[in-house]
Amino acid sequence: MFALTFLGDILVFLAGGAFVWFCKDWIQRMVIGANALSAKLHDKADAISAAAKKV
Repeated sequence: MFALTFLGDILVFLAGGAFVWFCKDWIQRMVIGANALSAKLHDKADAISAAAKKV
């Protein structure tokens, strides 16, 4: 029973590694997109904060 569970763990680990390897470009685009969105929202928040201080 242990060998079957251990084999399953290895297969899941290999499948995860393969997913990351084949989808690394897609993952990088998502991360870069998230960083760009974060920067855009931060800029909007700074603009709102600056406008509120002027009033």
